[in-house]
Amino acid sequence: MHIVHLDLKPENILLDNNMVPKIADFCLSRNLDEKQSRFTTKNVYGTVGYLAPEFIRGGDITYKSDMYSLGIIITEITTGKKSDPDIENVLESWRNRLEKSKADTQLLQVRVCTEIALECTESNPTRRPDIQDVINRLGATKSMDYSVTEIGASSS
Repeated sequence: MHIVHLDLKPENILLDNNMVPKIADFCLSRNLDEKQSRFTTKNVYGTVGYLAPEFIRGGDITYKSDMYSLGIIITEITTGKKSDPDIENVLESWRNRLEKSKADTQLLQVRVCTEIALECTESNPTRRPDIQDVINRLGATKSMDYSVTEIGASSS
């Protein structure tokens, strides 16, 4: 059984005493069984701005519906807005905020988060990453140590 939350937004992500996120408010969620990859409903509920386009347009629910919401949440965390981020603008805004000794690694992490956000908000749900891919990519950035020059060169 797989659960699709359908109302992921910052207000529904709580942090425990160890700052581990916990997802709350499953009242709109749907269960998809192992053989089911999509569900269609006429009742489209949720929070505007976080809903996947295929859900808004036709009531289609897939595993990738929540990935769209995750992309909007990451965008909001990195930019303060829900709109599509420009990676270079995001990095520039973070450069002055980061601790100098860790800035290179942290800028790489911001870049990876921004790239993930853009992929998660793809209009075509089949082009969105799955959660394991996102976890693996975030985990890979934990101990990397790149310079700002190398970060800039990798985007060209």
